[in-house]
Parts: sequence; C-alpha cells; structure tokens
Amino acid sequence: MARRPVNNLIGQEELALRTYIPNVTCARFHQSNAFFRGIRGPFGSGKSVACCMEIMSRALEQAPYKGVRRFRAVAIRNTYQELLTTTLKTWMEWVPRALIPVRESVPIAAKAELPLADGTILDFELLFVSMDRPEDARKAKSLDLTGIWLNEASELPEDILTVLTTRAGRYPPTDWGGTAWRGIIADTNSPNTTSWWYRLAEQERPDGYEFFDQPPAMIDLTPKNAGPLDRRTYVPNDGSYGGLPAENVEHHSGGFLYYTNMVQGKSREWIDVFIMNKYGSVRSGKVVYPEYVDSLHHTGKPIIASKARPLLLGWDFGLTPTVVIGQLTPYGGLNVIKEVLGHDEGVLNFIRNRVKPLLSSEFTGFRYIGVGDPAGSQRTQTTEDTCFRILRDEGLECNAAPTNEFVARREAVVWFLTRLIQGRPAFQLSSDSPTLRDGFLKAYHYRKLAQQLQSMEQEHAPRPEKNSASHPHDALQYICLYLRAGGFVTDDRLNDPFFQSERERQQGSNQDVSAGAWT
Repeated sequence: MARRPVNNLIGQEELALRTYIPNVTCARFHQSNAFFRGIRGPFGSGKSVACCMEIMSRALEQAPYKGVRRFRAVAIRNTYQELLTTTLKTWMEWVPRALIPVRESVPIAAKAELPLADGTILDFELLFVSMDRPEDARKAKSLDLTGIWLNEASELPEDILTVLTTRAGRYPPTDWGGTAWRGIIADTNSPNTTSWWYRLAEQERPDGYEFFDQPPAMIDLTPKNAGPLDRRTYVPNDGSYGGLPAENVEHHSGGFLYYTNMVQGKSREWIDVFIMNKYGSVRSGKVVYPEYVDSLHHTGKPIIASKARPLLLGWDFGLTPTVVIGQLTPYGGLNVIKEVLGHDEGVLNFIRNRVKPLLSSEFTGFRYIGVGDPAGSQRTQTTEDTCFRILRDEGLECNAAPTNEFVARREAVVWFLTRLIQGRPAFQLSSDSPTLRDGFLKAYHYRKLAQQLQSMEQEHAPRPEKNSASHPHDALQYICLYLRAGGFVTDDRLNDPFFQSERERQQGSNQDVSAGAWT
C-alpha cells in the first residue's frame, strides 16, 4: 500500500502478509481519511480484500503509547452464516492465523499482541459480528472501537450504521494516547435506488462521507434498438472501450473467463448489479410475482398521465397508509404512475399532508376513481369514522375492492403482467414507483418457514411477509381487482374484440363507479 509498507513494519518474513498491490479505485480508497468510506464494485473486484488491508494498515499506523499501539475494530456482516463463509474467510486468506490468531467462539475475534520491527507492540483485536436486524444494533451499543468494517454494507439496516457512528474513535481513550485514525469503512455490490447507500452516495452526500465506484467487469455492446427480450452481448472490460478497465481480474484463474462464464444464464438485472456495477435489484427468495420482467415492465423513466382518462387511486390503510396512482391506457393496459408512502401516521394526516398536495401540484384537473382495502369500511376503536368516510370528507371518493382474498388479488395483477396488447406490455411501471419495483424484484416475498428435517425443500408461508413493500403492492392489487371486475371500461376499448368479450364475460358483476374531479 502506498500509505504504509505493512510488511516492513511487521518485520517477520515467516509471518508476512500476502503481497497486496491495490488497484486504482482501492488505492484512492486507502488514501482517503474521510470518516466514512464506501467502495462499490462487481463480484470479485477486490473490495473486501481492500477493507482487510485497510484494517491492518490503520492498526499499524496507530500512535504508540508507552510502546504499545492499541487498536480495536469490528467487522460486521448481515448474517452469521455469511460472516463465517465470506467475511472471516477473506480475512484469514490475507492475514494468516499464525500472525493474528482467530478465536472462533462467540463473538469470533482475531486477537494478538504482535511485536513489531520498530520495537513497539501491536495490541490488535478485530471482532466479527452478525447484524441482520435493526434490533441487533444493541450488540454495538457497548463497544468502544477504533474503527468499523461493514462487509456488504447495503444489506445491513440503516439503524446499524446510525448506532455504529457513535462507537468509532472511542478506543484507545485519550489517557492511552487516543486514536490516530477513527472511522467506518464499507464495501458492497450495487444496491437498489431505495437503499440508504444510494441516498447517501448519490443524493445527500454528507460531509465526511466518500464513496468510490469501481469500473464494470464487462461491457454491454447490445445495440440500443434491441428489444427487452433480445439476446444481449457482453465483452470483457479490458480498457479498450473507454474508461478504466475492470479491476482485480489478474487474481482470478482464467482472468476474464471468470466473468465470461458468470454472465451465462443470468438475467439482465443480475448482470447489471453484480457485473456491470449498476444500481438495481435482483430477485432473491420466493417472490410473489415471478411473472414480472423488469426489462419489459419497468420503463426506467416517469410515465406522463393523460387528462383524457381518470386516475386510478389504490389505497391501503393502517399506520402505514399508501396510495398508488395508476391509469388505464387506450389499448387496455395499466400504467402505474406514482406511489405515495406514509410513515407511521394516520390516514387523515397522510391525505392532508401528502396526497392532496401532490394531486394539487401534479394532477390538477384530472378525474379520479378510488378503490381501497375493504377493511377501510370498519370503524376505528377511538372514533366513529371509517377510512372511506375520512376520504369522502376530504373530497376523495373511494370504493371498496371486491375482495381482500390474497389469491384473487395476486391473480388480478398477474393478468396484466402476462399480457402483450398490440405488441406492448399490458403493465408498465414508472420510475416514480421505486418501492413497488423493489417489491416485484425481491422485497415482496413469501416468508420462509422453519425447515423440517425430513423435507429437502424450503417451505414458505401461503401469504407474503408484511413489510415496507407489501403496502404499495396491496394498493396496486386493489386497482387491478377493480379493473378485472369490470369496474371501468374506456370508450376506446368498446370496439376492441378482445376487450369486448372480456366486458361481456364480466357483465352483471360491474360495480357502480364513484368518479370525481380534482381541481
């Protein structure tokens, strides 16, 4: 490393670290003294190794007090299994146990008092801790640390980061000489645009925070006029296409063959995130909508609503009220224009503080049709009001969806996801609905059940897990249920044979439409 020759200070050839020569992005990462430093890159780009070497280097740079350099840090991963198989494994590949022994009890710790070539002693301790839930932050509340390493940081809840910022720089205390360096280092593959990493790195950019992005491992040479389902062409990023070449390729057996083999059989979304180093989401677990194809259904840009047709407002109630704004297209498809999410607030405050200002500023003069959770007709325990009555009193009429039965709700959405009408997808999701998109890709999923010993397959609950993604998806389902029940048909569709037969099939079950105008 350019900042300090680590092995020269250790001074023991038989215990030397592996030779480490940082690539361009990692070298910039090492030279920074920002309190928080994050490095984002593709699979196999060397970012985790850079964090291991940064921990060792900063420990050796700690100023000695009475001949002892004291350093204590924590390495954090979201699950215990991944902590063992990735974080700890990477550390021991680059820092031999003969140099710094690892105690594999709980908590796992790499700890040593290491004599150095300059006559000082390095009193080193690195704890390995898993934190996959916000409540796990209590594990860190009693730690006095010099520094912190967040491995695959974007998979950790933001609450963990919030707590840990208060623990860095507390060891060694000032009466033992204080700290020469304090801070948080972090590495990650590209997260989605709803993550705290994206917000800090691309939007807020707080003082004392620096982010370093590695170049992609492959280059996409697919023609721009290719369709979403056309075969894509990827070539190694060897620097001949402009920009920096891929990093750390020399450490993979076969060089670029490592990435060439990796892209085979993978979805475009997976390649974008893990190979191209683009922000995005990748499916994981048992998602509710395997029928969703991001490259087909997500527009990547806002969808402009037309005043010629009503807006469809789908409502989900509770302490996380949500409204999804959609619109039927002239050819019978569904455009999802925008999502509006509440946060720990009542329906009335949500309507007055979020929904009505939005409708006034962006959708003046539009007609609208509201449809919501049938449970919204129940009176609250504290007042005689229902959610539907509150909406009506605020000038927003709303119908109850035909049912709250989950299978019917899911199938109503699937109907739109699985159809092309006049060569176009019947479902389009705008870029103004990031939580819905994240839900389609991974966050809206079935909860895993405890696996039985006699079962070889992982079993899942019959209904999706309730989380931040489930609320807008419930609201979307009510819109689709309403449309599939024949609640609304535009004049443009009356002469379309396909939709005429659908209308006839639904005849007799249509609901009354309560449509108003927002002015």
